[in-house]
Amino acid sequence: MDTVRIEAAVLLPEVPVITGPQAQGDLIILPWPADGSARRGVDVSRVVPVTAAVVVLTGDGGHDHALSPAPGVAWYRYPSGQTLGVLTVADGAVGVLGHIEHGDSHIGPGVYVIRRQREQADQIRMVQD
Repeated sequence: MDTVRIEAAVLLPEVPVITGPQAQGDLIILPWPADGSARRGVDVSRVVPVTAAVVVLTGDGGHDHALSPAPGVAWYRYPSGQTLGVLTVADGAVGVLGHIEHGDSHIGPGVYVIRRQREQADQIRMVQD
Protein backbone atom coordinates (compact mmCIF):
# COMPACT_ATOMS: atom_id res chain seq x y z
CA MET A 1 0.00 0.00 0.00
CA ASP A 2 1.35 3.43 -0.92
CA THR A 3 1.18 6.22 1.60
CA VAL A 4 0.98 9.89 0.86
CA ARG A 5 2.55 12.33 3.24
CA ILE A 6 0.69 15.60 3.58
CA GLU A 7 2.35 18.53 5.31
CA ALA A 8 0.22 21.38 6.48
CA ALA A 9 1.52 24.74 7.56
CA VAL A 10 -0.47 26.42 10.26
CA LEU A 11 -0.33 30.17 10.03
CA LEU A 12 -0.97 31.81 13.33
CA PRO A 13 -1.96 35.45 13.51
CA GLU A 14 0.82 37.79 14.56
CA VAL A 15 0.36 38.99 18.12
CA PRO A 16 0.89 42.75 18.38
CA VAL A 17 3.23 44.19 20.99
CA ILE A 18 1.19 46.70 23.00
CA THR A 19 2.47 49.47 25.26
CA GLY A 20 -0.94 50.84 26.23
CA PRO A 21 -3.58 49.51 28.61
CA GLN A 22 -4.72 45.95 27.95
CA ALA A 23 -6.81 43.30 29.63
CA GLN A 24 -6.45 39.54 29.82
CA GLY A 25 -9.53 38.01 31.37
CA ASP A 26 -9.55 38.97 35.03
CA LEU A 27 -6.28 40.96 34.80
CA ILE A 28 -5.71 44.50 33.64
CA ILE A 29 -2.27 45.74 32.59
CA LEU A 30 -1.79 49.49 33.02
CA PRO A 31 1.24 51.48 31.85
CA TRP A 32 2.75 54.08 34.17
CA PRO A 33 4.27 57.38 33.09
CA ALA A 34 8.05 57.28 32.72
CA ASP A 35 8.48 60.07 35.26
CA GLY A 36 6.66 58.05 37.94
CA SER A 37 4.17 60.84 38.67
CA ALA A 38 1.18 58.51 38.87
CA ARG A 39 2.78 55.48 40.53
CA ARG A 40 0.96 56.06 43.82
CA GLY A 41 3.80 54.94 46.04
CA VAL A 42 4.50 51.65 44.25
CA ASP A 43 8.23 50.90 44.48
CA VAL A 44 9.64 49.78 41.09
CA SER A 45 13.13 49.30 42.55
CA ARG A 46 12.09 45.88 43.90
CA VAL A 47 11.62 44.20 40.51
CA VAL A 48 13.79 41.17 39.77
CA PRO A 49 14.57 39.56 36.39
CA VAL A 50 12.15 36.87 35.24
CA THR A 51 14.36 33.80 34.72
CA ALA A 52 11.63 31.14 34.99
CA ALA A 53 7.89 31.17 34.40
CA VAL A 54 6.10 33.27 37.02
CA VAL A 55 2.44 32.68 37.84
CA VAL A 56 1.01 36.18 38.15
CA LEU A 57 -2.44 34.97 39.17
CA THR A 58 -3.63 31.44 39.93
CA GLY A 59 -6.91 30.64 38.27
CA ASP A 60 -8.80 29.71 41.47
CA GLY A 61 -10.79 27.13 39.55
CA GLY A 62 -9.88 28.67 36.19
CA HIS A 63 -6.51 28.93 34.50
CA ASP A 64 -3.24 30.57 35.48
CA HIS A 65 -1.83 33.76 34.01
CA ALA A 66 1.92 33.19 33.60
CA LEU A 67 4.74 35.56 32.74
CA SER A 68 7.35 33.90 30.51
CA PRO A 69 11.07 34.30 31.21
CA ALA A 70 12.79 36.74 28.86
CA PRO A 71 15.85 38.99 28.91
CA GLY A 72 14.96 42.53 29.96
CA VAL A 73 11.72 41.52 31.71
CA ALA A 74 11.44 41.97 35.49
CA TRP A 75 8.63 41.47 38.02
CA TYR A 76 7.84 42.33 41.61
CA ARG A 77 4.84 40.64 43.27
CA TYR A 78 2.83 42.67 45.74
CA PRO A 79 1.83 40.75 48.85
CA SER A 80 -1.94 41.22 48.63
CA GLY A 81 -4.83 43.29 47.34
CA GLN A 82 -6.03 44.29 43.91
CA THR A 83 -2.52 45.23 42.72
CA LEU A 84 -0.72 41.98 41.94
CA GLY A 85 2.63 43.43 40.99
CA VAL A 86 4.86 45.65 38.88
CA LEU A 87 6.25 44.58 35.51
CA THR A 88 9.17 46.31 33.80
CA VAL A 89 10.10 45.64 30.18
CA ALA A 90 13.41 47.07 28.95
CA ASP A 91 13.87 48.75 25.56
CA GLY A 92 14.07 46.09 22.87
CA ALA A 93 12.42 43.42 25.08
CA VAL A 94 8.90 41.97 25.05
CA GLY A 95 7.03 40.66 28.09
CA VAL A 96 4.76 37.69 27.34
CA LEU A 97 1.84 37.07 29.69
CA GLY A 98 0.16 33.80 28.75
CA HIS A 99 -3.25 32.33 29.44
CA ILE A 100 -4.65 29.12 27.97
CA GLU A 101 -8.06 30.63 27.12
CA HIS A 102 -7.19 34.25 26.31
CA GLY A 103 -3.91 33.64 24.50
CA ASP A 104 -0.73 35.62 25.02
CA SER A 105 -0.45 39.34 25.67
CA HIS A 106 2.77 40.79 24.27
CA ILE A 107 3.80 43.76 26.38
CA GLY A 108 6.25 46.33 25.00
CA PRO A 109 8.92 48.38 26.76
CA GLY A 110 7.78 50.33 29.83
CA VAL A 111 6.70 50.05 33.44
CA TYR A 112 3.30 48.51 34.18
CA VAL A 113 1.11 47.70 37.13
CA ILE A 114 -0.88 44.47 36.88
CA ARG A 115 -4.13 44.39 38.80
CA ARG A 116 -7.16 42.18 39.28
CA GLN A 117 -10.23 43.57 37.58
CA ARG A 118 -13.34 44.24 39.62
CA GLU A 119 -16.93 44.12 38.51
CA GLN A 120 -20.14 45.55 39.90
CA ALA A 121 -22.92 43.03 40.49
CA ASP A 122 -24.98 42.98 43.67
CA GLN A 123 -21.68 44.01 45.23
CA ILE A 124 -18.22 44.92 43.99
CA ARG A 125 -16.22 41.72 43.45
CA MET A 126 -13.13 40.50 41.63
CA VAL A 127 -13.63 39.20 38.10
CA GLN A 128 -13.22 35.40 37.88
CA ASP A 129 -12.24 33.64 34.67
